[in-house]
Amino acid sequence: MNHILSPLNNENGAALFVAVLVMLIATMVGYFAIQNTNIEMQIAGNQRVYQRAFYRADAAAMEGAQRLYNVATNNPENLREPSLYPPWMYGAPLTSSLEDINQWDTNNDGVLELGVYSDVDPNDPADPNPAFAVAYQGIAPGAQWELGEPTMRVLAIFSLYDPQNSPEQVFLTTGFLVKY
Repeated sequence: MNHILSPLNNENGAALFVAVLVMLIATMVGYFAIQNTNIEMQIAGNQRVYQRAFYRADAAAMEGAQRLYNVATNNPENLREPSLYPPWMYGAPLTSSLEDINQWDTNNDGVLELGVYSDVDPNDPADPNPAFAVAYQGIAPGAQWELGEPTMRVLAIFSLYDPQNSPEQVFLTTGFLVKY
């Protein structure tokens, strides 16, 4: 007897279909894994750029703290009289004005002049030096002021790292207590 094969009972080619379907799913998983890896690489690159900028600004703040400590230790009279302040120190709270980057460029030449911390090549415009400034904030809360005696004072150290044509600008403010 001849049997007429019904198209519904014909399983020829089913293995090929399943193999193609498995290959399609594996290809999609691979594609999405590559996309995820690319995004993770971009995030890691951005994090590296930000960390570098942050550490440069932090280094400038530490340089400002060290210079302030050196002046307070070796020549405290230079901190008592505003006319004797080092060029990177200000006698009044400047919190808001130093947040404007134009305040750091005193010569209007596009270069940061306030308290430049020179840890990089000054001839490399792609990697500028971070800068710092110190502002006297007043006598520390709870400190007793006596004429002629050293008094605990509060100062603010501002630091800025701002490479030209780059979004990695970092501005830090650090409090500092010093007795002079």
